[in-house]
Amino acid sequence: MPRELLEGASFPLSAFVGREDVLLPVALFLVHPGLRSLLFVGPPGTGKRSFARALRPFVDGPYVEVPVGVSPDRLFGAQDLALALRGQSTLRRGLVAEAHGGLLVLRGAEHMDPDLLAALFAVHESRVNRLEREAWSLREAADFRLLAVVDVPFEAELPTASPPLPSPEGFQGGSADPGSVIPTKEGLRSLASGFALSVLFHPLRSASLRAEAALRVLAFRSEPAEFVRRFAAREDSLRARLGEARARLSSVEVPPGAVRAAAELVR
Repeated sequence: MPRELLEGASFPLSAFVGREDVLLPVALFLVHPGLRSLLFVGPPGTGKRSFARALRPFVDGPYVEVPVGVSPDRLFGAQDLALALRGQSTLRRGLVAEAHGGLLVLRGAEHMDPDLLAALFAVHESRVNRLEREAWSLREAADFRLLAVVDVPFEAELPTASPPLPSPEGFQGGSADPGSVIPTKEGLRSLASGFALSVLFHPLRSASLRAEAALRVLAFRSEPAEFVRRFAAREDSLRARLGEARARLSSVEVPPGAVRAAAELVR
């Protein structure tokens, strides 16, 4: 999906073609509060970023995107030096605090400095943002859900189990651009193991699906407001179904047989 779709109006979630396999884990992520992290992985041009933006209307709470090349101060917060020079001690909140109670979307995670990525995982796990400097300290709630989008130049294979959170050692330097971080296959598996759910975006194999996807993209780019209206009823229906699922979640009982079957799948 072209990057232009990320700007302005969001491409409707129900308008994506050939992504039925993606909708189930995404729906689980949106419904179950215990699933606090989701990873989108796939080659460039498979619609991962557009799909992530399409989740915005279905997120309870703030939807915050982390730009590629974000600085530690912007991500975690810092002292406002302009105010400090005037004798005022004011702390500028970071993106992790802005996302409290909502969703933090990490676009281009493969370009993030591994130490910064590890620090972000630590905040997400603890649900608290802590900053310590010589003249001040900060401790604030940062309970957010995390969605990371990763481009990979190979057919991805993700693990079926979930070991501990990844560490910077799972990455190697790349040459795509200065400061980029390109995951190896081993590094990708390590990264994916830190997420509750991982979703693979494969290129559409069918020519008819590719053609229909292209036609919808062209229609959206030509008349975005009209295109969104075409899918408004489907979006409302999906939103209602997700709401019903959330309401029923507390009454769901998992039979022992299902637990055993799940255990067999993640051996």
